[in-house]
Amino acid sequence: MVNGREDFDLPYATARVPMFRMLGTSAADKRHAVLEGGHIPPRPQEVYKEILDWLDRYLGPVGKESRAGNHFPSVWTQLYGYLSRAAAPRVRC
Repeated sequence: MVNGREDFDLPYATARVPMFRMLGTSAADKRHAVLEGGHIPPRPQEVYKEILDWLDRYLGPVGKESRAGNHFPSVWTQLYGYLSRAAAPRVRC
């Protein structure tokens, strides 16, 4: 789960913590990433990194031969490419 620390729409103690506890996944397989910002994060690259790390852990990194049997390699590759580019630091002039 990924949330912003100052999210006014989903209060931490009354919305996010109970939701995280109710997720039907073992504690070892779930993570609650609380990032700086509100409901809309000021640095979406951090959100993308959390998502990519999760996808890599549970679906495997893009390009691995072990993913050859996947029915959605094209969609996965496109999503990974988009999020990777979006998560890359941007040079500002």
